[in-house]
Amino acid sequence: QVGGVDPALEIARLGARAHFLHLKDGPAEDHVAAMTALGEGKIDLARVLECSQALWHIVEIDHCAGDLWDTIAASHAFLARSHAASDSR
Repeated sequence: QVGGVDPALEIARLGARAHFLHLKDGPAEDHVAAMTALGEGKIDLARVLECSQALWHIVEIDHCAGDLWDTIAASHAFLARSHAASDSR
């Protein structure tokens, strides 16, 4: 979003060509704002994941305001819930 495109539409456009998807979340205001755990920011990651055909979803955190390991753990939990929800459809 910060880059000026809708991430879900871009991922859908790329389709199966996007084998590895690096996921970030945060306030989506600029490139210097602290990132959040996946699912806690302004990015509609549920929609991004619905559009994704990636083989791997990779958590990418450049910097965050809290503890990095807590942010990674919360991001992993978000991905696990998201994947479980998509598997049940």
